[in-house]
Amino acid sequence: IESARELSARVPVPRGDDEIARLATTMNVMLARLQANAEAQRQFVGDASHELRSPLATIRVAHEVATLHPEAMDWAMTSREVLAELDRIDLLVADLLLLARADEHGLPLRLDALDVAGLLDAEARRLSRVGGIEVVATTTEAVASIDRHLVERALRNLTENAVRHAYSRVELAVSIDAATVVVDVIDDGPGVPAHDRERIFDRFVRLDESRARDSGGTGLGLPIARRIAVAHRGDLVLLDTPSGAHFRLTLPSAPAADHH
Repeated sequence: IESARELSARVPVPRGDDEIARLATTMNVMLARLQANAEAQRQFVGDASHELRSPLATIRVAHEVATLHPEAMDWAMTSREVLAELDRIDLLVADLLLLARADEHGLPLRLDALDVAGLLDAEARRLSRVGGIEVVATTTEAVASIDRHLVERALRNLTENAVRHAYSRVELAVSIDAATVVVDVIDDGPGVPAHDRERIFDRFVRLDESRARDSGGTGLGLPIARRIAVAHRGDLVLLDTPSGAHFRLTLPSAPAADHH
């Protein structure tokens, strides 16, 4: 197969249920998967290019205006705007690299038995210092075998997403359910329509009508958080709630013998 376009071709399946028919069916299934992967890759590259183009355009405009009208420039404000856009590019590139490595090799884990409640409490304290949103944390000791760096990143993505969309309040909780550590991140924002509750875990998805447009994220935070959860043999889902958004992260608890 020389090009992605040819992946849309299919092998004719003869009548019957002999080995030739089964082989043709298997080949068509493989071609369909290859086509879906190729289309996803093209979409991913296009979305990444679009996301990078926006901050680069902002930086270019700032410098062009400064060149044409240096006497009218507020240099301190321009510097802050350019640095903010550079931070956005840096975050986007880091997220893209993480997803690229995960797609190719999976996420390598350095596992330790750690109290997830302590990690979430640290996030709650950080958010409380930022101000503007009431943050309520309800935690109990819940030790899981996790990669600290990756789980901290997943928690940061979830809590920042909650604060970004909350009207006034974010609730954080950690509990134990059988052999599972359960982390709940709840905001009182506009919520997510039922038909979008799985789509928000796709890359670069932003919901303009049901949730305020992302103002600072990369559109990769939730996909990365789910990849981290799955790499730990857990999951990340958005629960059905009448209002707001309720994300639930689950991680396998550590065996008692592993607790420090």
